[in-house]
Amino acid sequence: MDRVAQFGETWKLLLAEDRIVAKLAEPWPPGVSLPEGCKLENDSLITNQRSLVAASSVLCRKAKVSRALFAGCESFESSEQFRTAAARLLRGAEELCIVHNKNQAHALVRAFPNIRVLALPHDLCRHELGIHRHELVTADHSSPLMAQPSQLTHLLGNVESLGGVGLIFSKEAVAELLRMCPQVSNAIRRSVFSKAP
Repeated sequence: MDRVAQFGETWKLLLAEDRIVAKLAEPWPPGVSLPEGCKLENDSLITNQRSLVAASSVLCRKAKVSRALFAGCESFESSEQFRTAAARLLRGAEELCIVHNKNQAHALVRAFPNIRVLALPHDLCRHELGIHRHELVTADHSSPLMAQPSQLTHLLGNVESLGGVGLIFSKEAVAELLRMCPQVSNAIRRSVFSKAP
């Protein structure tokens, strides 16, 4: 919950619907009007999914984001425009926190390759390859899955319905993350495979 608290009052963000909080690495440029549906609070840009998509070009030119929180938002797979706008806005961000996440972890890693910390508090997703496997896995398992390797070093989160411990991953999804995220591989191996018989 510490990851959520850095974006505002934890309980409000855990109950929020369609709220995006982007911490600015640099102040919003003076004299530049904020796009409709966006507001500034301290060092953060606050918006929602529709406004992010509508203002994407302005936000991507004027805002430099260090980290962001998406609370109660639709899946990035729900809209190509939403996924593209978020990826452009977070191109330089190092941390992404998604409250009530509905996205597959491997899809997030692929959409946001520069993110170093991915936090999924109150995760709503069972992470498995499923029907999207054809998009990620090639016949040659030694070939890269992305143009550049993921920078991810920390994957955090919990499933509230399970008492707030851990995330739910299939073995195949863990294997895929190990391939996509070379810097997080050792941490995942220690935590996932250390208790094997």
